[in-house]
Amino acid sequence: MKITFTNLYIENFMPFSKDNLKLNFPGYSFIKGVNNNITDNAISNGSGKTAILEALNWVLTGETIRGAKDIVNHNGNDGALVKLSFIVDEDEYLLVRSKDHSKYKTTLKIYINGEDKSAKGIRDTQKRLEEFLPDLNSSLIGSVIILGQGLPQRFTNNTPSGRKEVLETLSKSDFMIKDLKDRIIIRKDFLSNKVREYEDEILQLKAKESLLRNQIEEKDSQLKNLESFNKEDQQERVKFLEKEILQCKNTIEYLNKEIDSSNNKISKITEDISLLSSKQIEDSEKIKKEFDTSKLLEKKAELSSRIRILANEIRTLESVTDICPTCGQKLPNVHKIDTTDKNKEYDNLVISFNKVDKEFEELNSKLQERLDVIKSTFISSKSSLDKELESIKDYILNNRNLIEKETNNVNLYSEEKTTINNILENWKSNIEACKDFIKQHRTSLIQIDGDISSKNIELSKIKDHLDIINKFYSIITRDFRGYLLSSVIAYINKKAKEYSKEIFGTDKLDFSLDGNNISISYDNKEYESLSGGEKQKVDLIVQFSIRDMLCKYLNFSSNILALDELTDNLDIKGTENLLNLISKKLNDVESIYIISHHSDFQIPSDREILVIKNSSGVSHIEA
Repeated sequence: MKITFTNLYIENFMPFSKDNLKLNFPGYSFIKGVNNNITDNAISNGSGKTAILEALNWVLTGETIRGAKDIVNHNGNDGALVKLSFIVDEDEYLLVRSKDHSKYKTTLKIYINGEDKSAKGIRDTQKRLEEFLPDLNSSLIGSVIILGQGLPQRFTNNTPSGRKEVLETLSKSDFMIKDLKDRIIIRKDFLSNKVREYEDEILQLKAKESLLRNQIEEKDSQLKNLESFNKEDQQERVKFLEKEILQCKNTIEYLNKEIDSSNNKISKITEDISLLSSKQIEDSEKIKKEFDTSKLLEKKAELSSRIRILANEIRTLESVTDICPTCGQKLPNVHKIDTTDKNKEYDNLVISFNKVDKEFEELNSKLQERLDVIKSTFISSKSSLDKELESIKDYILNNRNLIEKETNNVNLYSEEKTTINNILENWKSNIEACKDFIKQHRTSLIQIDGDISSKNIELSKIKDHLDIINKFYSIITRDFRGYLLSSVIAYINKKAKEYSKEIFGTDKLDFSLDGNNISISYDNKEYESLSGGEKQKVDLIVQFSIRDMLCKYLNFSSNILALDELTDNLDIKGTENLLNLISKKLNDVESIYIISHHSDFQIPSDREILVIKNSSGVSHIEA
């Protein structure tokens, strides 16, 4: 990605009011500062030089370099607004980012070739910007575009183990590995699916092959049976079956006649039983008339009634008393009635009743004896007929079972006869049909065997490819990360030695990977043991080396490079070496911006940019 910055517009951002800065000015631009705000108690510090770079980073990422959240100039009269124009490859971009602005509110706008590409909200628009320019983040900007001693992106700020993680992120080792992994996984899934498809197809072909073989075996067996078929024997068999069928039918006919005859006997016996029952009833009625007990019953009822009435009358008379129950004296005008005659009458009635009752019992006993004789005779006669009836029914049931058996035999013999006749009728055509079937299916079997063989060959190739892909995945997972990072570190080390010759006059600076740590040393001394001046020089060398690495490995280039306070703590010789280094080695950059507090160093420049903060705390740019 080649990015060409053209213009930066700042409004009420940090100390600035409204300023416009052309960024694609060729050559060196020296940014100086003047601070006229008494409360700052500084000459150039705090004037707003670095705020220009902060505005550039903020409009691109939504963050400031040092992480400041309050970016609105409270001495101004509106919210913050930053516009940045630049070209990426052949597309013209305009970014507009604002906060608490009266017109733009808090928003982000993206214009590409004059067309609004913004999303609805600021968050969605930021995501869209990251999709358009995925590499242009704070880490890249702080490593390639804006380099500074006091900036948090300084590589040596990290611990030796933290440097490795930062370098992996900057060089996109993780991204490349993930990308390769994703590609391999997609390929692996594709090949695995292909393996399953081929295995399923082979399984289906084998199932079809097994079915064909079974069908061929059945037809072979059928053909052998047909070819060994004896026509004369089978014709004799048909004649035998016809005789057996006829005999079974005759037997069935005879048994049916026997059943009809037995049914007639059953009807006759049933009729005889009915006549017996009628005769029993008739004889019983005659005896009942002969021994009629109705008159005796009427006489008994009459005597029983008279006895009850007389008994009640006697009880009533005997209940009358002529003695007072209280005093025991005889009651006047009360006479007790004599019941002697009535008691005699009562006794005579009871004697008469007992006599009639005895006559009734004797007559009834004789009646019952005669009825029992009639009933016994009926039962004896009916029992004999019932036995005969059950015997006939058993005979009928047995005959019906025999008929069922013979009918089954007729069906079996008829079925066999039909089968043999069909074979006799279609014998030759069946043999030819079996041969044709076997021939066609054997041809299909050869084709299927060929397809299975072909599929197995293709499956073997795919599995070989899958094994290679799995090995690639294993290599990428275990070894490729180290290989990528070792290449990056080797390149940085090579560049660091080149820059070291310019700054220190020697190539004794080493940038190397030691396990999970990135070690930086100069003249066999670890970075942490170097003096302040040596550390600053090493910082410059490392930053320039990492910048070159990112430009090479990410194919990234920018038309501007901002160097913020890089000459601080450097003497005249160190500053000269730095400027010579920039002139010799950083010739791929069109516009170089140098920010420094030193006014006593003669830094050559093609343009001088002066940032002046007035007494009210508001800065403006004079270019």
